[in-house]
Amino acid sequence: MSEDDVPEPMDVSEPDGSTVVADPTDPALAPASRETVGWRRLVATRPRRLLLVAVAVVAFVAVGSLAIGVLRGEPSVWTAPTETFDLDGPETIGAGDAWNLVVDRPVTDATLTVTGPTGSTTVELAGTFDDVTVDGYPTEQSGHLTAIVRTADGVGTASVTIEPGEAVDGITPLAGPRSMTADREHWTMVTAFARDRFGNAVTDGTIVEVIARHPDGSVESIEAPVQHLLAAVRVFSETLAGRTTLRVDVDGATGDEVEVLEVPGPPISVDLLEPTMPLRADGRQLVEIRSDVLVDQFGNELLDGTVGVVQLFGPSGRGTLRTVTIDGRAEFVVEAPSTPGSLSLELTVDGVRSDSLVLNFGADVTALPVEVDRTGDAVMLTIGPVLTELGGFVPDGTIARILGVDHELELDVVIADGMGVALLDPVPDDLVAVDVSVLGARERVEIP
Repeated sequence: MSEDDVPEPMDVSEPDGSTVVADPTDPALAPASRETVGWRRLVATRPRRLLLVAVAVVAFVAVGSLAIGVLRGEPSVWTAPTETFDLDGPETIGAGDAWNLVVDRPVTDATLTVTGPTGSTTVELAGTFDDVTVDGYPTEQSGHLTAIVRTADGVGTASVTIEPGEAVDGITPLAGPRSMTADREHWTMVTAFARDRFGNAVTDGTIVEVIARHPDGSVESIEAPVQHLLAAVRVFSETLAGRTTLRVDVDGATGDEVEVLEVPGPPISVDLLEPTMPLRADGRQLVEIRSDVLVDQFGNELLDGTVGVVQLFGPSGRGTLRTVTIDGRAEFVVEAPSTPGSLSLELTVDGVRSDSLVLNFGADVTALPVEVDRTGDAVMLTIGPVLTELGGFVPDGTIARILGVDHELELDVVIADGMGVALLDPVPDDLVAVDVSVLGARERVEIP
């Protein structure tokens, strides 16, 4: 190897961080040994590089967190306030009033955070100042309000209670039930929700006056304090049926009127009047029945539309119908039976039942002639003319029923122009007589 090929001395880093000068001609530094030296250098420098990377990451995270906090308006964790200062102000204010706070020393460049019933808001206060005013929307809602003033080196806090203002117009009473019996025993509940100009419920203990004008013209005033946002009173009825008008007054503030009905109570009695028309068992006549005027214990007529139930007991069986009152009376009609007999009626209104009204229906047919003609094995029955009490024909369509005496024969004949015809062809050998009946009138004839 020539002199030009002799390598220059080289620096070798030891694991402890020190540096030594190595002789490249040292046999110990053979090519393989020089590679070993390079590996030692790499191993020696890796811990130092890892330490630098870790420091850089920590610094980046810290700076990033600080920057995010600044963008959000949060106080720097690195510059926490070192002292507090006082914010002096009133303990209570009215809704909508300005909240004036005095700082015990001048402060510079601060943030003001106000927290109350409606949420929280933060504003920047630039320059130097020694007082703060909070007004507008945050002070309009009743409740508890807190203010926090932060500077670079200090913080101050204060709180205030916002009380509701006076009641304003627009108080509408709520009444229920909307009807009550006029007997001085039944009542309706009236509630009122009084608010100030910002919609806050007035302070508990505020007196609410409920004014009621009854159907008899009397006016009464009932007072009640507000409790848990509401005032509630009972308004009792008087004895005259009609409309009661209600309104609310709170220190001169009022609102719309509402109405409640005072209605009659149950009738003291139910009486049915006898009909004036003649009662004939013709199966067609409609008999009008009406009650006496129905009044309660104080003389109030029952309201139109009050429902009554009628029970009927007669020759045809038992029945039920409904009726309603008009002008204090219950009115209904019943159909005359097709056979003579008695019809009993009972009317019940609001749980009060009338005495039974008995209607006696007499026979309407006064003449029922029947002729029998036999020709061979056939027999013809001619019925009529069938006459009513007034002397006219029974209505067309009236049924004449023919029943065999001690025989199963049964036959219906339709009367037209007072006459009806039945043909028995052939006539049964064992039929000796028949009964012919029209509207309760009966005639028996022999079969020749």
